[in-house]
Amino acid sequence: MQSLSVMDNPLLTLPQVAAYFGVHPKTIYRWLKYDRTFPKGNKRHNCRRWPRVDVDNWFKSTQKVSVHPHRVARP
Repeated sequence: MQSLSVMDNPLLTLPQVAAYFGVHPKTIYRWLKYDRTFPKGNKRHNCRRWPRVDVDNWFKSTQKVSVHPHRVARP
């Protein structure tokens, strides 16, 4: 039997989402709090899961922006 990659799972955990973006897990919570476009995921039994398709779509939408969406330009 062939094992599936963690990233092939349709629902991602917090560590998986953080690894996907190459950021610390606390950054994901920061995005949840301050970025209204970031997918909220599904919370069940005090554990949040993000549909892989939502994470992919959000990432693709941020690639269309010429400036990094989480950084504020300083004068």
